Amino acid sequence: MKRAGLFGGTFDPVHVGHEAMVRRALARNLEKVVVMPCRISPHKRPDEGNALPVSEEHRLAMLRLALRGVTGADISTHELERPGLSYTWQTLDYLKKSFPDLRWVLVLGMDQFKALPQWDRFEDWGTGVDYLVFRREGVSAVEISGFQSLQVDWAQELIPGVAASEIRRRVRCGESIQNQVSPLVEEYIRDFGLYKTHLKSV
Repeated sequence: MKRAGLFGGTFDPVHVGHEAMVRRALARNLEKVVVMPCRISPHKRPDEGNALPVSEEHRLAMLRLALRGVTGADISTHELERPGLSYTWQTLDYLKKSFPDLRWVLVLGMDQFKALPQWDRFEDWGTGVDYLVFRREGVSAVEISGFQSLQVDWAQELIPGVAASEIRRRVRCGESIQNQVSPLVEEYIRDFGLYKTHLKSV
C-alpha cells in the first residue's frame, strides 16, 4: 500500500524546523505530506489559560510562503474548517475514508511522540498508522517503553532546534528571528505586525 504523511500542528509561526521535517519526510518515498494546521490544539486549550494563536488566515499564509515550491507538500484546511478542538483521531477518520488506498504516517518530533499516550483515544487509533519520528537539536534520543507495537521509523537526521514560542518571544522583544523562519515568513511577520500587541488584518 502506498504511504502518505500527515504533519499537523499550530504552526504559530511555521519555522525552519517544520520545513525541514516536511522536506525530509518527502524524501522517504511518501506519496505526499499533508500539512494540516489545527484550529485549536487540545494540548493548548484557551480555557486552560493558553493564548489563542494568530488567525487561521495568517497561519495559512505563512505556511504557503514557507512551503512554496515544495513538491508533494499539500496544505489542508480540514481542521481549520472543523468546529471545536482539533483531534487527531477525527482527522485520521476523515483521511482514511477520503483516501482508502493510502497508509498514513504521522510525522512527529520526539517530544510529541513521547506524549502520544495522552492524546485523545490513542488506544483506539494508535496502531492503525505508522510513525516517522525526528529528533531536534539539543534533545537527546531516549528509549521509549510501551510502544513496541507501533510501526516507527526513527529518522537519523537532526531537525534544527527552533521553537515557535521562542520566535514569538523574540518578536515581542524586538530581537532577530533570522534563520529561524524563512525570509518570506520573516517578512510576512514584520509586514503584518504579528506577535505584537496590535495586529494588522490580512
